[in-house]
Amino acid sequence: MENRKLIIVEGNIAAGKSTLCQDLATILNYGLFIEPTDDNPYLEKYYKEPKKYAFKMQIWFLRQRFTTYCQAIRFLIKGSDATGKKINGVILDRSIFSDSVFAEQNFVDGNFSREQYNEYLNFRNTLLSKVILPHVMLYLNASPETCYERIHKLRKRAGEEVIPLAYLTGLSNCYQTLIDELEAQPRTSVVLTPWDTFGKSQDICNTILKTLLEQQHMEQQRKEELLARSSTTTANAVDVDDEVLLDGDDNMSFSKLLRLKEIVASDEQVLKILNDEEEKSKKRSSSTTLKEQTTTVVDRCKSPLTIGNSNSEVGKLLTPVATKKKTLVASNSSEQDVKDGEMDNASKRIISP
Repeated sequence: MENRKLIIVEGNIAAGKSTLCQDLATILNYGLFIEPTDDNPYLEKYYKEPKKYAFKMQIWFLRQRFTTYCQAIRFLIKGSDATGKKINGVILDRSIFSDSVFAEQNFVDGNFSREQYNEYLNFRNTLLSKVILPHVMLYLNASPETCYERIHKLRKRAGEEVIPLAYLTGLSNCYQTLIDELEAQPRTSVVLTPWDTFGKSQDICNTILKTLLEQQHMEQQRKEELLARSSTTTANAVDVDDEVLLDGDDNMSFSKLLRLKEIVASDEQVLKILNDEEEKSKKRSSSTTLKEQTTTVVDRCKSPLTIGNSNSEVGKLLTPVATKKKTLVASNSSEQDVKDGEMDNASKRIISP
């Protein structure tokens, strides 16, 4: 995949993601994936009767976001979009990684039963085990109050007029879980930018490019350390197969790339995976209890969604690694050190995207 990158743009409802994504895709020459809303069969119904439609809608969203993410990875591997145009990477307006933000809020609000939430987590964890992490997550930090005003006074989208401020506040809190967990991933950079006032797209673009350059430098150092380690250790003493990175790509080994190509080969293949895994998740959820899968979800939506086995295939791919990182704040280009500390239960959990 050479040096092509995958960027996700996240933020609360009406934060301003779509407009910024369009600008960034043009400036960076990236393939663009805007989250579809017009063809959602449940969204308007959900806002009016959340308890009745929450689970159906969330599963629909999860399937849709997985499909879109796989399409984005396909473009990333090919280096071109659906028209054949050469691209430098892909950018997504929301992604499968933030799907659980909304699912967690639905569970906290009592819109999911414990059995339904368990089924959702089973399905989501399996899907996440099949894809790669983004290189960058850009989070537009608009306050719930700002988003509420934009919903009701600016875009006035059908169905959204019933969204209360409390719901946006809950989503904002749940998003912090995603930010914390992606910050713990050594190869995903998190860029936070205040977005109560719309900023300049070019400034955000410059911050992303700076982030990717620093990321590339860190990975080069890592490769040099691996080569030095392998040269002083016998082949039988250490297994570095999954540490050997392919063609400068920082996110996977050769074997993982082959598996990924099979998964995203076509929309038909993605659909087959979705159908098969959804059916399996239903069976798994009926034989396990939610208590075995999650801790108690508190009102702030800060608890880990899933406790995973670090020896599992999912755990190997997504379990956070203790590392010191920097979170870039795009508005003033200042950097805030993420403090070192002993990893607690978060070191065991599967990332909560």
